[in-house]
Amino acid sequence: MELQYQGEAWGGEWPDLVFHHTTAIFKKDSEFYYGIYNGRQTDSVDPTQLELRRIPDEYIYPVAPPDFLRAPDPLPSNVYIKLPSLLDYEEDPSPSHLHSLILSEIRIGEILRHHPHPNIAQYLGCLEADNRIRGICYIKYKITLADYLRDGSPLDVDHCLAGIEKAVSHLHSLKLVHGDLSPLNIMLDDNNEPILIDFDSCQLEGDETIKGGTLNWSDCGAKVASFANDEYALAKIRKHLLAYTPGNPDSFWSGNGGD
Repeated sequence: MELQYQGEAWGGEWPDLVFHHTTAIFKKDSEFYYGIYNGRQTDSVDPTQLELRRIPDEYIYPVAPPDFLRAPDPLPSNVYIKLPSLLDYEEDPSPSHLHSLILSEIRIGEILRHHPHPNIAQYLGCLEADNRIRGICYIKYKITLADYLRDGSPLDVDHCLAGIEKAVSHLHSLKLVHGDLSPLNIMLDDNNEPILIDFDSCQLEGDETIKGGTLNWSDCGAKVASFANDEYALAKIRKHLLAYTPGNPDSFWSGNGGD
């Protein structure tokens, strides 16, 4: 059994959040399992010490609408397959929330497919099996901006900022709000061009939010998708990038995005 990913659950109202538990998702063969533990996230979690429950396939994978683009078969070698996130699984789950996140991101992908931008991830379609969506396919890029900066690597900050701002402006021209701008959701390609990724928080301006942004980078209290939400996060990214000194990753990460 292999640990897939983990996530900490916090309770209360933003900004007065209180840690509650950690969720761990495991995979055995093609099946996924869910467990929780009371401590903060650790890489040494032992599945034999948790009460694991299998997550049924019908919870994970929505039925594939006929009008969505199917990913090419065979898949290209430079593909990234985004799989459903299972961290919201609960004791008596309804699949509707997870399904809505997946289908919403694919709808955004369909819009971006018809209105591409060089600084936005290229959408390749959805991966389908047994009439259910198994993943969302994008071109795979080199490294996240977050990981690149953790290494203290050299970066043309002005060029990077310009690319990020162009990507956000393009989304806004389509009346779309990204909703989760952060260095974790910006990739760099082989030429260090910034590429905006991760569209499960992306919605039309004015729609009710269905998924929050990243703590310390987003306005986590936002209830409605607004261009101002993206501008809030973009201002933080801009401030920290302009403070970045190659060879000194702390120059960017000081405060982890917070002011």
